[in-house]
Amino acid sequence: MRDTDLTIPDHIGSPDLDPADRCGLLPRQHQPGSVCGFVEDAPGFEIFTPAQCQQLLADPDRVLPTKRPGWQLDQNGHGSCASESGCESIMAVRERQNQKHVKFNPYFNYVQPDVGGGRDRGSSLDSNLRSVRDDGCCPMAVRPRSRRLARPTSEETEAASQYKGVEFFELQTVAAFRTLLLSGIPVCAGYRGHAITFYELANYNQAWYHNSWGSWGQKPHFDCKVGGFGLLSLSKLYLPYGMYTFLTATDTSHLDESGY
Repeated sequence: MRDTDLTIPDHIGSPDLDPADRCGLLPRQHQPGSVCGFVEDAPGFEIFTPAQCQQLLADPDRVLPTKRPGWQLDQNGHGSCASESGCESIMAVRERQNQKHVKFNPYFNYVQPDVGGGRDRGSSLDSNLRSVRDDGCCPMAVRPRSRRLARPTSEETEAASQYKGVEFFELQTVAAFRTLLLSGIPVCAGYRGHAITFYELANYNQAWYHNSWGSWGQKPHFDCKVGGFGLLSLSKLYLPYGMYTFLTATDTSHLDESGY
C-alpha cells in the first residue's frame, strides 16, 4: 500500500550515518510485517486522504487530540533510545485510556535477551516494541534507573507483565503516520540513528516529537532537541528503521491504589 500523496521517497534519509550521529537505534531486526500486522490492514482503520488531513489542520476550532506529556524519560547516555520510545508510547496510550499514570523504566526492555541482552550497544525499534508487547513495561517504582543494565528479577518480570502493549502495529506509509497523529495516537519512528516518539502533526509535512535526551544529548548538525518537544520535518524520517504504534495497552483498572 502506498501513500498516493507522498512527497518524499519511500526510503528517507541515509543509512550511512556518521558514527557521531548514532544514538543507539539499530536497523530493524525482522522483515516488515513479521513481528506484528500493518495498521493499514487493521479492522476499522481508515487512512485520511490528503484533503481530509489539510481540512483538519486548517480547522481553527480543532481540538488537539493528544496531550503532551509532562514527564520526561532520559536515556542518560545509554543506547536505549528505542526502549525509551517504546515505554513512552505505552505511557501515552495509557493516558489516552484514562488509566493511572505509571512511569516505566526502559532499561527493563533494553536488557531483554532478544533486545540488547544486557550490553549497551543499541537496539532496534521492532525488537523493543515486541518486548513491550510480550514482556510488558516495568514501573520505576519496582526497577529504578540505578539498576542500570542488570538482569531483570522475578519481581520486575511479574510487575512488567501487568503493563503490556496490546494492539501493536507497523506502519507502511506516511499517510498512516499522519492519520494516527491527527487521531491522537503516538508513533515510534527513527531519525539519523535515534528513536523518537511523535505526538502531533504540526502541518502536512512536519510533526512534533518528544525526545529521550536530557542535557547530555545535543550533537552538531542534529535536528533533535535536547529534552522535551521538538519539531521535525517528515522528510527527515528514515523508514527502514520501521514505524510502529500501539493502539491500546493492558487495562490495569483492577489494580488497587496501593499497586505500582
